[in-house]
Amino acid sequence: MVLNALNEAQAIIYSIGSLYTSLVPSLILKGIGQAIDNPTIRHKILILNSTIDRETGPSSNPYSALDFIAAIVKACESSKGISTPIDKTKYRNYVTHVIHLQGPGTPAVDKEELKGLGIEAIRVYGRKNEGEGFVRYDERGLIQALEVTMGKRDARMVSRRNTLEVNVR
Repeated sequence: MVLNALNEAQAIIYSIGSLYTSLVPSLILKGIGQAIDNPTIRHKILILNSTIDRETGPSSNPYSALDFIAAIVKACESSKGISTPIDKTKYRNYVTHVIHLQGPGTPAVDKEELKGLGIEAIRVYGRKNEGEGFVRYDERGLIQALEVTMGKRDARMVSRRNTLEVNVR
């Protein structure tokens, strides 16, 4: 049933959560990597966690966006029975977009490095809650980022992409 859904999917969203206890266990299952590697799935979006947690590194060596992507790719390749080192050129097969926050405690995002791999990084403005010391996603901003990424957007919103909309009569 999951494989059928993936085979019919136009988009996959890797959601916020514990990388190794929530996300990876779902990805290493037999057949999942092959299904996600399908080029007909146009949008493979990672919503990057807003903070580094106990699974994604001590404060002295926290995971970056690229580390999160590498873990996803390794899990997907493992589900295909592949355990050899993975060439970074394959990363886009599993992640095409990274939505992220910027602020204290957020994973580092090197937009140029990701762009070189064919992965688009989209920064979303978040909100800092009093006393928490970290930034959280703003629900509306996250929804708008997903809509823009997948090609649906509110006509009243200014597009962040350099496109021209033309009304054909």
